[in-house]
Amino acid sequence: MLICLRLGTRSSNLLRHLHKGFLPAVCSLPVSGYMFGRGIVCSDAAAEAARFGYTSVDRPEGFLVLAVASLGDEITELTSPPEDTKSLEDKKAGVMGLGRKKTDEKEHFVWKDDIKVPCGSLVASEHKNSTLEYNEYAVYDPKQVCMRFLVGVKFEEQDVKYEEVDPAGEDAQVE
Repeated sequence: MLICLRLGTRSSNLLRHLHKGFLPAVCSLPVSGYMFGRGIVCSDAAAEAARFGYTSVDRPEGFLVLAVASLGDEITELTSPPEDTKSLEDKKAGVMGLGRKKTDEKEHFVWKDDIKVPCGSLVASEHKNSTLEYNEYAVYDPKQVCMRFLVGVKFEEQDVKYEEVDPAGEDAQVE
């Protein structure tokens, strides 16, 4: 299965990715982005990819890489971290982490060479108890990911209320 996915990256890592491509994670942790072992993790949701770009309210600019990922013929679907990621890494299987939100499948389209492009509004999925907020995909061989587009983006939070905070902190002496 070929699918076009989004990967977020810090601008400090961008040149390395453009030069060497995306490389698998160096560790395995039970948190988003690392829970599938030492793989290359992508998402079908721009909001999830943006988290990996480490954007914030005071620094909303970032980069998304649109890449074609080959998940293979046998895709393992999970809603929580596996006990042992070694078997996934060894088989080089494609992994799909099923999130509580997904892109609306009615808005997906097929691009050249039968590449599925998930896009559109986020909707609730049937996996309400998943540990993941959004769908994530992992592949274990850098040859399974081909960067196609680099997109500079400025993220704008919607319906968010900000409160003023004193940068010196609550306990600062007032003179």
